[in-house]
Amino acid sequence: MTTDDDRTPKPKPLAPVLVMAERCHGPCGRQRPPAELVSLGTGGAKICWDCWAWHEKALQMLAGAMPPGCQNCLKSMETLRREANAVFPDGEPRMYVHPLEGIYAVLCWVCSDQVVRATNLYRDTQYGWDQKLK
Repeated sequence: MTTDDDRTPKPKPLAPVLVMAERCHGPCGRQRPPAELVSLGTGGAKICWDCWAWHEKALQMLAGAMPPGCQNCLKSMETLRREANAVFPDGEPRMYVHPLEGIYAVLCWVCSDQVVRATNLYRDTQYGWDQKLK
């Protein structure tokens, strides 16, 4: 605290706060602090711990485990089962694993259809050719 001639304290000016954040290159794409990101190889891509945990769940699903829900819409398996009763004769939700942004993602049948439709939209473009969308 500084004072002037009449001895009244004056507050010091506050320094600007610097907030560092980097974008997650996973499906979420959120801005995260650097401490919450994991490097993927040597290319400079980084994903957050949440996307990494979903990637691990997708690998476990490929090994036969049941996923906790959909990574995209964040619906639980109980909610997906209730919705599947109206769509599928056996009442079991369809879950799919898709490679998204360099990692595997667990998606329900609705989100999976959206990803496939987006792939179909870009298939015949220069971007689709560069990304080798088939």
